[in-house]
Amino acid sequence: MEHSPAPSKWSTQSLFAGIGDDIHAALLEFCGTTVFLTLAFGGVQASAAEAGSVAEGATSVMRIMYIAVSFGLALLVSAWLFFRVTGGLFNPNVSLSLLLVGVIGPVRFVLYCIAQLLGGIAAAALILGLTPGPLMSKYVSYCSTQAEVADEPPFKYLLSPRR
Repeated sequence: MEHSPAPSKWSTQSLFAGIGDDIHAALLEFCGTTVFLTLAFGGVQASAAEAGSVAEGATSVMRIMYIAVSFGLALLVSAWLFFRVTGGLFNPNVSLSLLLVGVIGPVRFVLYCIAQLLGGIAAAALILGLTPGPLMSKYVSYCSTQAEVADEPPFKYLLSPRR
């Protein structure tokens, strides 16, 4: 009696064997990424609104710390809610590293990346719709005036020598 060979790890049959689970996980990854970035972008918007209303109250260091704590708490809440189902990746770079070490398959990786990018877009759209004015999540200024930000390239701080 002859046995048919088992499908290889990268065959089409084995890649799409768990497509239902992959799609379910990707939908939840979309929800998790949206929750994470909505909370984080909301913290950035609140920081910008506070800086605009209080002229001399908050320094740039306080504002950066506020934003960092907002992102940290947003990640804590989101990862706590979604880590058992999706792993709480919320970032295509993390998904890529898990693909490279073999934790997730290529189909789940592609679905996760699409879900994460769409989750970021959805979060930005939610914050844009819920808060007045433009999104303030583009950058955090280390300069004292808006004119200085416009004159300097964004990578200046990475390329300048440390003193």
